[in-house]
Amino acid sequence: IIVEGSVANGAELTAEKIEIKGQTHKTSKIYADSAKIGLHKGFLNAKKAQIDKLENGEVTADYVIVEQAIGGTIRGKRVEIKELFSNVKIIASKEIKITGMIKGSDNHFIIEPAVTVDEREKLDALLVSSKELEKKVKELQKSYLSKKEMFQQAQENIDGLKEIITNAKKSGRKPSQIHIDRYKQLTLGVQEVVNLKEGLEVLEEKLSNEKDEISLIQDAAIHAKIINMSVWQTHNKIFYKLIAPEMKIEYIPKIGMSPSVFSLRRVGEEEFEVEVKNI
Repeated sequence: IIVEGSVANGAELTAEKIEIKGQTHKTSKIYADSAKIGLHKGFLNAKKAQIDKLENGEVTADYVIVEQAIGGTIRGKRVEIKELFSNVKIIASKEIKITGMIKGSDNHFIIEPAVTVDEREKLDALLVSSKELEKKVKELQKSYLSKKEMFQQAQENIDGLKEIITNAKKSGRKPSQIHIDRYKQLTLGVQEVVNLKEGLEVLEEKLSNEKDEISLIQDAAIHAKIINMSVWQTHNKIFYKLIAPEMKIEYIPKIGMSPSVFSLRRVGEEEFEVEVKNI
């Protein structure tokens, strides 16, 4: 879809590729794989977004390029802005890069593990599932431990009863029904404990795999970078948000600070700090 002019109030557009040469209304909604917009004030969800001027609009995409940002919210795996003015919230999972100048203040540079719709849905599903699995694992562990001692004692009784029944058959006598019934009862009890242990192992492995997936998602944020190619001239804030453990690390660049690259550095098992390197 190519729009030579502007997108009006309440309009909604969906296409693989969209180009809007004019502006989008603040109540408009655009959905596309690839989008190119002159002046954006509305809502945009895409895989790749290229915007000449963002003015209090909202953008979510894997890769976002903005020539000039004046207010608004940008979410993406990678975000690149040439000129940044004031009151812009930039949220990324891999990189935020300012290639030109920061001319305004009160901008928030936020690194999070998942920012796009697909990333967020996947992470939310994993967090919910892992919590449910943790609950089930604790319940099974409690049940298994309470029956484990009984299992060990039952195993000794089973061995004794099995020997009695076998000896009776060898001597041509009919084994006692009491012994047979008790043997079957204890065998079923032992099998129940074995099933509990196997079920517990399956759940523990699944929980471990899901926690590994969550860690991989978070690792992207830990290695993400914020790059400013110009001198920090105004008041802005940097945030790193983590999920495992859940924490927020804040850093305020000093006015006059040289062009720099920011990343997160681990200083303890669950401790991090923002590391700054001059360009």
